[in-house]
Amino acid sequence: MAHFRFRRSFGNVGTRRFRGARPLGLAPAFSAEATSYFSRLDTAGDTTYVDYKQPLANYIDSLVTLGGAYWDTMLSSTSFVGVGIQGVTVPLRDGMTVPTNLNFVAGDLNQSTGLKGDGSTKYVNTGLSSSVMSLNDTSISVYQTTASTTDTNWLLGNAQFSALRSNGNMYVNGPAAFIGAPVSPSLYGGSRASSTNIDTRVNGTTSNVANTSSSIGTADYLVFGYSSASSDARLATYHVGPALDLATLEGLQATLLSEVSAAKAFIAAASYFSRLVAAGDTTHVAYKAPLTNYITSLVGLGGAYWDTMLSATSFVGVGIEGVTVPLRAGMTVPTNNNFVAGDLDVVTGLQGGLTKEIATGILDNQLTDSNASASVYATEAATTGAHLSNDFNNGSVNLRVGTPFGYCSLRGLATNTLLETSGVTGLIGLTRNTDTDLDGRSIQTNVTEANAGLIPRNSEIFVLSRNAAQFADSRLATYHVGPALTLSTLEGLQTTLLSEVAGVGFSTEAANYFGRLVNAGDSTFLAYRQPLANYIDSLVALGGAYWDTMKSATSFVGVGIQGVTVPLRDGMTVPTQSNFVSADLNQLTGLKGDASTKDINTGLLSNDIAQNDGSLSVYQTAAVTSGNYTAGSGYNGGVGGGIFLRDLGSTIQCAVHGGLVSNGTGWVSGLVGGSRSSSTTQTQRTNQTDYPFASTSLAPTTDVVRLFAAGASPKVDARLATYHVGPALTLSTLEALQATLITEIAAI
Repeated sequence: MAHFRFRRSFGNVGTRRFRGARPLGLAPAFSAEATSYFSRLDTAGDTTYVDYKQPLANYIDSLVTLGGAYWDTMLSSTSFVGVGIQGVTVPLRDGMTVPTNLNFVAGDLNQSTGLKGDGSTKYVNTGLSSSVMSLNDTSISVYQTTASTTDTNWLLGNAQFSALRSNGNMYVNGPAAFIGAPVSPSLYGGSRASSTNIDTRVNGTTSNVANTSSSIGTADYLVFGYSSASSDARLATYHVGPALDLATLEGLQATLLSEVSAAKAFIAAASYFSRLVAAGDTTHVAYKAPLTNYITSLVGLGGAYWDTMLSATSFVGVGIEGVTVPLRAGMTVPTNNNFVAGDLDVVTGLQGGLTKEIATGILDNQLTDSNASASVYATEAATTGAHLSNDFNNGSVNLRVGTPFGYCSLRGLATNTLLETSGVTGLIGLTRNTDTDLDGRSIQTNVTEANAGLIPRNSEIFVLSRNAAQFADSRLATYHVGPALTLSTLEGLQTTLLSEVAGVGFSTEAANYFGRLVNAGDSTFLAYRQPLANYIDSLVALGGAYWDTMKSATSFVGVGIQGVTVPLRDGMTVPTQSNFVSADLNQLTGLKGDASTKDINTGLLSNDIAQNDGSLSVYQTAAVTSGNYTAGSGYNGGVGGGIFLRDLGSTIQCAVHGGLVSNGTGWVSGLVGGSRSSSTTQTQRTNQTDYPFASTSLAPTTDVVRLFAAGASPKVDARLATYHVGPALTLSTLEALQATLITEIAAI
């Protein structure tokens, strides 16, 4: 059986030499230049760089290879990524001027994205006087990963004629050149190799600008400043030196950031798996790939999604021992109160129940009234209790189940009008980045209300309860508590996690289908993955009209209402449904029409099906009592070539781009369909019997192909398990696969 292809693979985290694994016990051999840099980092007291040696060495070696202004004669450059706070003033090359750190602390540094200024007191003095520069042979740059909050801030400068301003106002030993404000992440800089022109680079574009050199000045170059600190941007690196090609430098720095981020993600995932093993969890081994992808995505976003998140674990892809293992080392370790292995499904998560809760170890006063977020991801909806809570009063952190709206709060006023929390799957959460407003998300929708921040309750936050009370009966895949973030972004990552976990052990095609079901908001299919996968794998094995060229097909069994319009194969047309609700669906027998307002538009027209190579079928599990067209585009009395299926009780009719075909046996149960593979004949199938007929094909119409209706005809109240539209095929073969699908689902 083929296996699910994940976006990334655990261990493939970089490029060049960083890619490969080395034999255990063998230290990597680094160049003399890289070794010198590492030695000076050691001397400065930096230990955190050790995990990032390879990307740093790759960057240095690339500069050395280029030589000249990129290395030998570059005057000042350090890396703010891949190092600790002690390392931000260690020059890349021995012999460069040694900068001075003015007021930066460890909390200002992110090893993946760099050093953040405060726009006030913090800057780096390069120790390099502009007086040593050549008037007509100079370059300066910064690599910005987060932009300044105002466009008047200076990112690098000497208080004279060589400086970079956040609004795109640039000086390179001459008058101002206005080149446009830099966006992030990207290099922003200028290079002068003549007295008349400069090369500027911003937002990935290099321009040559007429600009006459004038003076070089005498002040020291400052990073995050001009004559003093002024920028609150986040920078990954900087450089000052002779003229060079800025695009080339940017490429090397972008690679450095990518490799550092990959290394950080690799380390983070390895740490998580190590802690899972230490906790006694072995289940996670089969799910390393999706868990690695999830962690990698969080690490890549950084900030509140990773570096400063306070508490988060995964309840999917792990065993019961793993549900209290934090995603990031350093997070508070939660406590499992009374959950047992039987409460956990590796694909759907942890089921709440009486006396069962997760104590996060986080107090609500660790959040502020202007920077806070909390969420859960439900795979089975709740009818009672609290998804996540420490109290039910103003100022608490609370996601309580309610009908239809839950009682919610996040370091502010309690509200029962913001979030739907009962009967809801997917992410349910709150975020606050001001003390005046509260943002929420549920049913894949963002909501906001005016809501004042308040003093916290100073009590512990629990998952699936409120501290031994209000126990929730939902099933959760994950949760989080931390600073403010974008809930839709987090939900997207968690949805991907669930879809990839669901796909483990299944074919690529089945896993892809499961992923799209999860993306559609369907979690009920998870219990029926095996029969659905078996059905898909059987279609894939037949190929051709059964899979590769089939135009539209979904399953109405084994899925939730969100899944009835998810195509079996990615690339098929996506249907749209009108007015069906959950109550119309039985996961064992399919979707029931109402002969009034409910139908499905397949997204196909009759002429999307070739005149002499087409088929249409439905699998009926309940008879028609009202209406008669179960599927199709309608029939024009033999004038035009429509495509349709019609149940008249005692007679079943069909047409595939030709004259009407009917038989008098009536419908019993099973597949009803028609298939045409020539201009002269078509075959009808009903009651497990094929009825071939002579029938001359007609030019296809342009009518929409529908289910539970045909064109403008009255709708039908049949119950259907599945359908298909596509090229000609053997209907008995398709029916056998669908009958097996229904049987296997019923067995579950």
